[in-house]
Amino acid sequence: MIRIQTSLNIHASSQYLFNLYCDYCQWNKLFPLTIKYAKLLNNENGNLTISVTHKTAGEVINILSVVSDNEIKLEEFKPLYHAVFVNYFQPINNGTCYRVTAEITVKGFFKIVELFIKSLIKKRIRKFVLVPIRQYVQNLKFYPITYISRK
Repeated sequence: MIRIQTSLNIHASSQYLFNLYCDYCQWNKLFPLTIKYAKLLNNENGNLTISVTHKTAGEVINILSVVSDNEIKLEEFKPLYHAVFVNYFQPINNGTCYRVTAEITVKGFFKIVELFIKSLIKKRIRKFVLVPIRQYVQNLKFYPITYISRK
């Protein structure tokens, strides 16, 4: 199993970023390099089973769970790996420290090179998750300070 952690500061409130990440209907706008479409398949006890159509991997299943007011777990089942991403949205002085902790179990050929791909995976999480969210927020005409309450 590969364990990775990476983070990025974003000039937006943690509550806004939390809600933005939970809005799977907007994932194609949030993550335009990787996601074509996402739709809800099931909502059982707050665990959302989402069908995600990726631009390269095709249709895969994700399970999104709200763990706390600043923590979201996303489990992803792809042909080449199974991953659990824990997304933390920690308030800081000028916005939010957005941190992703990943536990990835690779399949097939990648099991052989598992030790050598850790830095590649960390770069991909930054490129395809953290940076797109920061860019999305920066492209807005305003910097949101608050958002609709989750309670």
